[in-house]
Amino acid sequence: MLGAGVMRLLRIWLPLAFACTLVLSCAGAARAQVEGENADATLVDSTGSDSAWSTPDFTPPVVINGLDPRLDSIVRPWLGTKHRYGKQSKDGIDCSGFVQVILQEYLNYKTARSSAKNYLQGDTVLKSELLPGDVVFFSNHKRTIDHSGVWIGNGRFAHSSTSSGVIVTELDKDHYWSTHYKGARRYVINPAFPPPDVLPEFSDTPKDTTP
Repeated sequence: MLGAGVMRLLRIWLPLAFACTLVLSCAGAARAQVEGENADATLVDSTGSDSAWSTPDFTPPVVINGLDPRLDSIVRPWLGTKHRYGKQSKDGIDCSGFVQVILQEYLNYKTARSSAKNYLQGDTVLKSELLPGDVVFFSNHKRTIDHSGVWIGNGRFAHSSTSSGVIVTELDKDHYWSTHYKGARRYVINPAFPPPDVLPEFSDTPKDTTP
């Protein structure tokens, strides 16, 4: 049997141990509640928006959505092709090579393999009067034309960019390309770009009209 001294110690320390356990348990619950409230507060800001959980900057891919379905169908197989200077295949293509391939199939017109040379040919077109098949030109420098693309309509042009390969860009919504835009040229006038069901027949024999 336990001695009288031990019994007295148990009667004193057991209530104290129980009280300490109860205090610590309450403190832990209170802390968990505060942390939970703080976590909830980060999910919604003062305006009720979910900006605290917004995803990193992301630009969704732009669909072709041009004005002429026929031109769209010619451009579509090239989307995603890597940019390779001096090349002209599905394994890689540069900007003037892309323009040449698209216009040769779309308009039966063969442009030069140089954006600068193409800029000196054709008829000047105002930006507000661009039509599918026109070629738009850009420059990183004040006097040097070093990039070109094919206008597809609806504010968009298709081109082979050095960073992303063949893509479709909305000109006025892209700060870089809109600020480097230099002009446009039209090489062959496709009669009013009629609807697809009444498009004129194009010759299967390529015609090189480049001087």
